[in-house]
Amino acid sequence: MTEHPTPWRVQYWQPYPDWNEKSRPKIVDAAGKVILHMPQNVEHPGIYDELADKTAHQIVAAVNREASREQLAKQVLENSLSPTVKTPRKPVINE
Repeated sequence: MTEHPTPWRVQYWQPYPDWNEKSRPKIVDAAGKVILHMPQNVEHPGIYDELADKTAHQIVAAVNREASREQLAKQVLENSLSPTVKTPRKPVINE
């Protein structure tokens, strides 16, 4: 993930005022660099494409979730090497 820092987010490109505000979704990294322009499945690029938008949000959520897991694992490892820092633990919920 070094070439595309997290968190990723979905941005929209609306070049004309009569196009839908969510037309042309794209995925950008934390630095604002474009990672992916979502392919459109509609007959005109200015029409809102629900599938493209939903897919973009799913990709972003998955990447950000994985990056958070990796960061937590790295923090736990670093903390385990330092005896003065407590390792974070998930709360135990008894049902």
